[in-house]
Amino acid sequence: MIDNFESTGIVENLQEGIIIVNLGGRIEYVNTMLEDMLSFTKNELCNQPVFDLVIGRDLQEEWTLLVNMVMDNGSYEFSEAKLLRRNGRALPVRMSLYSMRRPADKDSWIVFYVLDTSREISTNNELEKKYEEVKKENTELQRKTDELKHISELKTKFLGIASHELKTPLTSIKGYSEILLESMHEELSAPVKRMVERISAAADKLHNVVNDMLDVSRIEQQRLRLRPTEINLGAIAEDAVDELFHFFSKRNITPIIHVQENLPLFFGDKTRIHQIFVNLISNAIKYSPDTTTVTISILVGDEDNFHIIIKDQGLGIADSEKENIFAAFYEISNTANHSTGGSKFMGGGTGLGLSIVKGLVHNHGGTIWVESEGPDAPIERRGSEFHIFFPLKSRLHWSDEETQVGILPEIMSPLAPVLMEHYDDHDRSEKKQILIVDDESETMELCEVILGDFYNLVRVDNGEAVLKMALDKQRHPDLILLNFYMPGLSGPQICRLLKSLPESMSIPVAFFSAATQDNEIDHCQKCGGDGFIVKPFKSRDLIEKVDSLIRRDVAQKKGSHAETC
Repeated sequence: MIDNFESTGIVENLQEGIIIVNLGGRIEYVNTMLEDMLSFTKNELCNQPVFDLVIGRDLQEEWTLLVNMVMDNGSYEFSEAKLLRRNGRALPVRMSLYSMRRPADKDSWIVFYVLDTSREISTNNELEKKYEEVKKENTELQRKTDELKHISELKTKFLGIASHELKTPLTSIKGYSEILLESMHEELSAPVKRMVERISAAADKLHNVVNDMLDVSRIEQQRLRLRPTEINLGAIAEDAVDELFHFFSKRNITPIIHVQENLPLFFGDKTRIHQIFVNLISNAIKYSPDTTTVTISILVGDEDNFHIIIKDQGLGIADSEKENIFAAFYEISNTANHSTGGSKFMGGGTGLGLSIVKGLVHNHGGTIWVESEGPDAPIERRGSEFHIFFPLKSRLHWSDEETQVGILPEIMSPLAPVLMEHYDDHDRSEKKQILIVDDESETMELCEVILGDFYNLVRVDNGEAVLKMALDKQRHPDLILLNFYMPGLSGPQICRLLKSLPESMSIPVAFFSAATQDNEIDHCQKCGGDGFIVKPFKSRDLIEKVDSLIRRDVAQKKGSHAETC
């Protein structure tokens, strides 16, 4: 029967090694594959005890028990074993043992089915090596990611601090220039008035740069707040063109607006959509030669999207630049040619405009891309087209309660008439008292200039002094104006203490802040604040806010007194 294996070729051609052993443990047959595995010939192996081939275990001692287990159960598995090769080295294998019987003479054998696992081990070792390499690379990538994240956080923190530090002096610059232009314009000579107007315009420009920096930071942190309402995209585009009319005229560039008839209303943030149009149109002006056109088209591109196209006849954008133009601080023009002229041909800027546009578009659920044949295209095909898709059925919602409640109302009344009606000369002795809490003297001095004629002002620069004065009935203020950022006790901590004490809980508290962090308004509301004044503020805004808080407090006290009576 053993001889038949070789003659039939069935076992010979198997891809696994075969050893047939009699019950006494001697080898009676091996196939060609096993010869190749161990580099022994059949003649060298046959009639040899199988025990001598197995390394690392005493198979002879186990043989009787092993034979009984295989004969009773039909099989047995060696998941890990080693066989001796001619060169003296061990070959790792996996062996399955089966019983084989010949009914005619009741002879039996044990068949070793041998699988070479050295390749598996080699492959596993290689995989483990690759795994360790990938693990090491991932660790390095994670380290670099953490490092970049840390740098990004530092950058965001720097932008917030820088914005706060810039907005504080801007408050004084804007406040004093506004007072000079509105209240003392008759005393200014024409040259001085022009200088003050330029100071005010420069402060506005710097304020816009600061706001751009804050917008980039909010977009990167996914903390941009939206206030969507139903808006007319065509009307907003026209407003943006009107706002930039001076730049169009200066460069003799013609704006053309095409709006599809019966265009549906879009549900979006009006201020932010206006910002998108202004940024893209001003960008088109900047990169367009004089006496060209800028075309704004708004239509329903398909049944699901609004399609906005802003096309210029400028130099075009190379393919290599298209991936980068929406990155923050990236400028196509050479920084050596940087210019602060907003309308100057190829004039530089902060490199934030398109980055902000992309963030605003994405926050509205839209997409933006640019199409251009580049600067090497024929003149008639040169230029760029910025395309925006906005969803026709927007699912935007107010970002959170902070945004809705924290917005200051628009100031409608003129400055002087509103106040002089209630605070004329004969009533100066009954002026309300305002406690200003700020460690920055510039803000306090500006408040004195703006409010000093109408209110009694008291200045302190720390939280402990606030609490002492608020708890003193004879020095009890009618309103507290409190800087958000204070040394020692912070603004919110001071407010929380004031609102927790019976003696001071009814005093209205309004915060001053540059609003560089999105959660500032939320903190102010949670600690019991009654108002929020964003730096830099206009004189009229400050007076109207102060007046409204004091009037509200007086009305509440009258109502409480009436109920008591």
